[in-house]
Amino acid sequence: MKHIAFVLTAFMLLKSFFALSQPGSLDTSFSSNGKKTKPPGTGYAVAMQPDGKILVAGSHVNGLSANLMVARFEANGNPDKSFGRNGKTIIDFGSYSEAYAIAIQPNGKIIAAGTIMQDFAVVRFKPNGNLDSNFGVNGKVTTDFEGKGDAVKFVAIQPDSKILVIGTAFDSGGEQSKFALARYNPNGTLDNSFGKGGKVATTVDIYKFDNGSAFILQPNGKIVAAGFSYDANTEYDFTLIRYKSNGKVDSSFGTNGFTTTDFNGFDLATAIGAQQNGKMIVTGYSDFFNSVIDLARYTKNGMLDSSFGTNGKVVTNIGGISDKAYSMAIQPDNKIIIAGSSFNGSDNDFVLVRYKPNGNIDKDFGDKGIVLTGFENDDIARGVTLQPDGKIVAAGSSDSDLALARYNAVDALYHLNNENISTAKNINDGPVNAGINTYPNPVQSVLNIVFKNTGTLQITINIYNINGKLIISKDVQSTTQLDLKQLTPGTYLIKINDETGKELYSGKVIKQ
Repeated sequence: MKHIAFVLTAFMLLKSFFALSQPGSLDTSFSSNGKKTKPPGTGYAVAMQPDGKILVAGSHVNGLSANLMVARFEANGNPDKSFGRNGKTIIDFGSYSEAYAIAIQPNGKIIAAGTIMQDFAVVRFKPNGNLDSNFGVNGKVTTDFEGKGDAVKFVAIQPDSKILVIGTAFDSGGEQSKFALARYNPNGTLDNSFGKGGKVATTVDIYKFDNGSAFILQPNGKIVAAGFSYDANTEYDFTLIRYKSNGKVDSSFGTNGFTTTDFNGFDLATAIGAQQNGKMIVTGYSDFFNSVIDLARYTKNGMLDSSFGTNGKVVTNIGGISDKAYSMAIQPDNKIIIAGSSFNGSDNDFVLVRYKPNGNIDKDFGDKGIVLTGFENDDIARGVTLQPDGKIVAAGSSDSDLALARYNAVDALYHLNNENISTAKNINDGPVNAGINTYPNPVQSVLNIVFKNTGTLQITINIYNINGKLIISKDVQSTTQLDLKQLTPGTYLIKINDETGKELYSGKVIKQ
């Protein structure tokens, strides 16, 4: 009987352990219950440092105004008191300001971007949270487009270290708007080789209600921007625009450079990402009331991909009165994580939804693909990112406080150090890598890539960080070298495809 009792007890403990670590369950090693609130303020974007620390960009309310804020947390959810003042840095521009986007440079410096006095605002911090006086004016840059209502919504660091941002620019009357992009040199000055004096403003439709939300950088250096535009017949639609690296609209994309997608009324695209095959996922939501979460997948050239969902589109009703998607992360196994909010009639909760690569909801995640997390009364997840171990970090707000939650994702194809990635073969291992050799690995500066029997096909080499973000892309036709010395030490994915998209090589490289 004792033996039976012991077995039953062990079984129940094991069952409990697996229940706690199920994909989508809260990670109780983070802030004791998987959730963290404070400091006061709102989180809009989240980024993961190579050392596991978590950065959140947002705002700190100051009376009737707000100040741009960046907060940093230890991997266990505690505030990192070595950053700024007790874990946060608040920048008082002297007027209303917020940060809606964040990015980390290879040297560890931090870029936060948003709005100040209705202009684009870009701020650079040292790794300790202090303003970097070598950037702009005392660490700060403001950019005006047409006089009123300019705000950055997304920022990324290009492989050449230039800083690219996207958002919306309103006219002087604050009534009509455009997609707005700006590119800055590493010191914060506008890059005159981009657009007109470093700025690009694009009108999609004659009604001039166009809003930019996010972008991706394609391996060839082109920029695919996502947002939404007004059309008299279909109201607001998802909108994609592709730009050449110099800021000019690329007419080979979609229809004369543009693609619009109608779902149901007010369709607002909020985020864009790319799967390993280069296909683009755009998410957002339809309608302001009784809203639903939308997804669409596009080919590299801007056409809806009919193999995804229903004719390229997926609509998800969580079951609440109003469901909204604000951010997205794509796992290395091409599964798609959407973060946002769901309103049940009395309050909002954080919502995560995970989809399979083909657009079907992944029912192995959370409760049949959906996770709802409540903090207080008004809980909204506005940013999401992935840790190296596959865990999911969502950031946003709960009432008047910044809010963070971390979730398990044990089935994600991560754990690089344990060689458990099934979609990425080990270096020099298996037929997919036949005829290709890379060395040295680990690497300190130059990675040699030797090809055999590749013929005359163009070869594309892509280097991704462990969150799946494209860091380096290079097109070659023969043996080459990649200079990796600017990369932060850590583990990276390397994928090599021929011009038909066929995968020739997949593995990892360790940067020392």
